[in-house]
Amino acid sequence: MVCMLLCNSNYLFAQAKDGVEQQIQQKIPKLSNGSKSFSKVNEVKKKLEEAENLFKKEPEKALDLVHDALLIAIKENYLNEEADAYNLLGKLNFNLNEYGLSYKNYVKAIAIYENLKLASNYFKYYNDILYDLYYNTGKSAELMSDFDNSINYYTKYINQAELRKDINATVKGHIALGDNYLKQKELKDAQYHYKIALDIEVKRDNKKGIVIANLKLGELENAKNNAEKAIEYYRSSQNTAIEIEDDQAVNKAYNDISNIYETQNNADEGIEINQEALNYNQMRNNEKEVAINSIKLANFYLQKNKNEEAIQSAQNSIEIAEKTGDIENKSKAVQVLSQAYTKSGLDEEAQKKYKEYLELEDSLYKMRERQLAIQNKKGEMLENAQNKLSLLEKDKLLNEKTIELL
Repeated sequence: MVCMLLCNSNYLFAQAKDGVEQQIQQKIPKLSNGSKSFSKVNEVKKKLEEAENLFKKEPEKALDLVHDALLIAIKENYLNEEADAYNLLGKLNFNLNEYGLSYKNYVKAIAIYENLKLASNYFKYYNDILYDLYYNTGKSAELMSDFDNSINYYTKYINQAELRKDINATVKGHIALGDNYLKQKELKDAQYHYKIALDIEVKRDNKKGIVIANLKLGELENAKNNAEKAIEYYRSSQNTAIEIEDDQAVNKAYNDISNIYETQNNADEGIEINQEALNYNQMRNNEKEVAINSIKLANFYLQKNKNEEAIQSAQNSIEIAEKTGDIENKSKAVQVLSQAYTKSGLDEEAQKKYKEYLELEDSLYKMRERQLAIQNKKGEMLENAQNKLSLLEKDKLLNEKTIELL
């Protein structure tokens, strides 16, 4: 009888042991496609692809698809697909301006990819994925003002770029590092990285890159309160931008120089630079920029008590803004026009324009309220999505702890 009980006990223990070992084997990472359920892997990949294509039209549905894909990947312990899902989730969060969530998800993806790079035979494949991901993670950290982590990831990106002899990426990384240091007012470090970028672009005669690097150095000198040197860099950038017909960069330089003169209360130079900008944009048929130049001109004319010129410039801006449906610039132009009428002693006209300005501002306020409501709705959607994700991660952690105990 005792022997029979012992035999039964040993048999039950052996069964339990086999069951535990089977559970542990099921949790071992499946790194090769041969050891995965092909249909399950395809299901995850299909959901991620569909989510990326659907995101612009239906972001909530896209996020749900990513979480569905994550659920399968975590349950089946498909590490590659889990990392792909976190990577895509980081990208979607970034596009929704949720940089904190974007950073967290990118970091999770990096951790898995780096482990896979070391544990699998696909070193180059994972290295290539991580290459772009280091930059994206650095950008998310930068936009949430986490500069230490941002610099860390940008530095990894530059190191990879230099190993690959990828000049475009090297420049991109140095500009990004310069931006980080400039935001922290660490001006020597910012200058160091901007100068490296400029030297590379001049050496290979990449005019687009020269435009960007000179604009950045102009911002740096402006931060040093070195207006003359800043304007020199802005002009250098602008001249190159005109060569390659980069109107956006040309107007960025005009705007930055105008802002310097505005800070200095230098109305004469302000009028001159904005008249030059106006002529350029009229020649290039850049109507919105012409409206902006006209508003700036009107403000500088008011400083010089040239009220008639201010009225003419403001009216010119209003006409263009009405034509293009630009409520924001129309509001600014109407405000300046009201001030010009007041200074000219035309009180009745000034009152009418001021009332119109208030009405336009009210319309803008309502428009911004609607945008804020949409943003809040996106925030709630992301919060719900993140809660689902947290449950998935807790479940995975619980499973891992169970395996350790077993």
